[in-house]
Amino acid sequence: MSKLYEIKNGSITIYVGDWRNAEFRFKGFTIENDPDNYYVSHSGRYDPSPPDGRAIVEVGEYLYTMYRAEADAQLQKYTEDNITRYDFYTECEDNSFPFWTEIVNKAGIEPTTNNNYEVDLSELMNGVVGLSTHGVTIKYDFIERKTVGYESRYTRSEPIVSAMEVFYRDKMLREILALEQYRRGIGVPAYGELVKLREFLQAKKSVKFVMKSGKVYELKKDSLWVRDIVSHYVKESRIYFNLNNNY
Repeated sequence: MSKLYEIKNGSITIYVGDWRNAEFRFKGFTIENDPDNYYVSHSGRYDPSPPDGRAIVEVGEYLYTMYRAEADAQLQKYTEDNITRYDFYTECEDNSFPFWTEIVNKAGIEPTTNNNYEVDLSELMNGVVGLSTHGVTIKYDFIERKTVGYESRYTRSEPIVSAMEVFYRDKMLREILALEQYRRGIGVPAYGELVKLREFLQAKKSVKFVMKSGKVYELKKDSLWVRDIVSHYVKESRIYFNLNNNY
């Protein structure tokens, strides 16, 4: 088991351990105002014992859990504040309706986000650790115990100012609002019909449409999706079928 060496800078202490060929490797860090925890980038059975019997805390998991909880709390408030908002259903861009294009196969399904993240320790000597997730690096100051900034790897029209914006982009917020409205019985009829259609098509490999004129359309595929038969164009809560494009 390797020995720990200390590098101090004010209230932060960084620990490195000897490795092969006299090369030093980062092991962890402690903060003066946090006497219980020893933060590491990853833990393993070959790591030295933490100083002063402190608890080993993986800094990436710690930050991700903290910011995800903050984002979820903000999402809950956002949902309650906007539960009677319906404008996104009819927003039109380039003669198309973005919400319906995005939701046609997913109506009634809980939106999910990935749990991937990376840790940036390049500013650790100043007490700052970066958490990179969902295309954004959140910088957290362990000494001051506060967020010091959000840096997006993509160009955005507005700067990110909250954890919710990192984990839940506008597209997903629309999906969440529509699903919650549906659950509460206040959603638009077209969304509810898409939910029924998606559930009806599950596990089916063929479906027939019998028109009032008596004409019959039949669609056969290995797996059927709502997008196979429903146009992206939805207006005034009406669903348009593009049957002629499939047969």
